[in-house]
Amino acid sequence: NERHRDGSVVFAPRDVVVLTNDVERFAPLVQSVFAGNPAAGVPNIPVQLADRSLGVTNPIATVGQQLLRLLDGRFRVSDVVELLAQPVVAKSFDIEPADADRVSELLAMANARWGLDGDDQRAVGIEPLGTFTLLDALNRLVSAVATAASGPELVGDRIAPLREVSFDDVALLGKTALFLQRLHDSCTQLNLLATPLEWFVTFREALGHLVFVRDDEVLWWRAIDRLCEQLRDEVELAGDYSASVTVNPADLAGLVNSRLASTAGMPRFQTGRVTVSSLTALRRVPHRVVCLLGVDREGEPNTLGNPDDLTQSPQCIGDRDPRSEYQAQLLDAVMSAQDRLIICSTGFDVTSGAEVSPSAALSELIDALGDLIGGKFPLVHHPRQTWSEANFVIRPEVSDRPWSHDRSAVEAAISRRSQRKQQPESLVLAARPDGPCTIADLRRAFSQPVRTFCEDRLHFAALREFGRERGSNIPLVLDGLDRFGLRHGMLSSAISGGRPEDWTDFLTASGDVPPGVYGAASLQTARDDAEAIVDALSAEGMTLPLVTTPLNVHITREDGDVELTGVIDSLHGSTVLDIAVSSSFANRFCERLVDLVVLSVASPETQWRLSMYRMGNTKARVRHLTAALTPSANPRELLDGLIELRREVLIRPVPLSAGVALAQCCGGDPKAEWEGHQARPGEREQIFNRLFFDFGYEELLDQTTTLRDVGKWFAPLLRSVEINDNGGKLQSMNEDPS
Repeated sequence: NERHRDGSVVFAPRDVVVLTNDVERFAPLVQSVFAGNPAAGVPNIPVQLADRSLGVTNPIATVGQQLLRLLDGRFRVSDVVELLAQPVVAKSFDIEPADADRVSELLAMANARWGLDGDDQRAVGIEPLGTFTLLDALNRLVSAVATAASGPELVGDRIAPLREVSFDDVALLGKTALFLQRLHDSCTQLNLLATPLEWFVTFREALGHLVFVRDDEVLWWRAIDRLCEQLRDEVELAGDYSASVTVNPADLAGLVNSRLASTAGMPRFQTGRVTVSSLTALRRVPHRVVCLLGVDREGEPNTLGNPDDLTQSPQCIGDRDPRSEYQAQLLDAVMSAQDRLIICSTGFDVTSGAEVSPSAALSELIDALGDLIGGKFPLVHHPRQTWSEANFVIRPEVSDRPWSHDRSAVEAAISRRSQRKQQPESLVLAARPDGPCTIADLRRAFSQPVRTFCEDRLHFAALREFGRERGSNIPLVLDGLDRFGLRHGMLSSAISGGRPEDWTDFLTASGDVPPGVYGAASLQTARDDAEAIVDALSAEGMTLPLVTTPLNVHITREDGDVELTGVIDSLHGSTVLDIAVSSSFANRFCERLVDLVVLSVASPETQWRLSMYRMGNTKARVRHLTAALTPSANPRELLDGLIELRREVLIRPVPLSAGVALAQCCGGDPKAEWEGHQARPGEREQIFNRLFFDFGYEELLDQTTTLRDVGKWFAPLLRSVEINDNGGKLQSMNEDPS
């Protein structure tokens, strides 16, 4: 940023060196910062990371380190996929690096945890389970495509096919199988007892079977060959006995891994770029600008060592003193600066903002500089935010120009300066013109009004976790979501006319339940729940397999103002069925009430009825709720009210939630529904409710229009519905909650 009078720059990139005692820690940060943003006036400064280890700079060495970690025989899925994702490995098997994510997804769906095959399970004392290994997962994936079978049918009486596999995955699965076969062969050879010379040759051949590089990348192989030659020379130098004795493969793997991690990679000094290096590599090499990065207390060596390590040797006279060496390296770096010296240290805690004391070496340097100038040496506090005004203030002790030249940051700083604290604006937005409306819109507006306002009017949504991260261990217990999936599969099979025992065999073979006795209890519970709901359906006169039909609905209001379309599913005659193995029901009950109203308007000649089945947790094992409009109900008026609620929901956050409203109108504990309890969080914890109504229940009633909105939007509909609940929680509404 500094320039001469003629406009030429004072410093070129080659004049600048950034020194740190932990290059790997700051490498990603340095690369992203120096990339700049030319569009905003931040130049792209060329930077070169120097003196990194061979295992970091050489992709083949990286593969070698990962391969050595797999020799423990566990073959964790995450480690195997990480190896496959390496570009030089993926290229060897004609796999795009991005396809590794799909491989990981497929293996996770197939319940692969660790081990290539049953032999790896037997090696740790487990009788082969037929599940949880990579081979078992591939069998599930391939059989699904080859046979087009799905649960609960087993292929070959032992393989549970996975329905989520498409024909587009066939080629990828074949390449993955070839990779796993070569990986298995390589690890088998490396785990055999051998002499050091033989083992080094086997290691080099194993890398050759897994890695492919272009002709212009053969330098990577030369570095590996040079390392292997050095190891062979050391063994031969030790004598004939060392070269001929067989050694534990784990010891040789540890030796090679340590060399890959400690051997310096290709030197990258004097490239004409800003050089980022360790304190040791460029020690006492003068540069016009020297920047010391990470001079913090965390990076300062500890002379005393780890007090909890009982195996460390006591310090003796003449031993190396890491702290003194670190101080000497810092002093050499300071003395190598010719024109500028910049020392960066963490001065404030990122979380609390509390001041952090500098390291001992930096404190001594500050004191020495203070003695030279005859006063306190001034420190410059750099703000963490790019838009802070302090970045654009000229500091004479640093430069005659501001630090930052980011035009977008300047605009942000000016914009913040012009901001003034204003009175909060009303949360009511302008009404939108009516347009086509769907039944799904009415369902969401009635059951989750705040979420509808956020997503449909403000156009933002909460981040969702699309996939759960599975551990590498074989599960011995199921979490709540897994138990729900297990019961749902059992119930779906029973309703469609299948036998629960068929699903038991399928789920055991698929690995969806823990092995042996650990999963037996979960399977029996899921089977009992499914049979309980089936018995409840049979008691209502329904026969299996249960056949339901959807109904397309198209309604136009009498004034022709709003057109309502959509599909209502799960109809069994004149009954709207809703069957699930969970115990939650509030949101779904409200959605189904909307369906009941719409059906009554679309087909007024039919006496529609809602029938919901849930798992009970009090009096009955199965909770059965029925609802029907009373003879005095006016479905058209109720539908108009729902459409009006949809309009209201799109202009303001209506403080309503299904559980609280049902508890207030039909019996229950609205406070518990809002605030929850130890076993179940309340509706206050839902992210959209927390955005606008993060209050306790009493504050919610005092500071919002909750009671008025319940009386206006929920009460008319619930007053028109006759409810029967064998669980005794809900009852027909008989008075106005307001």
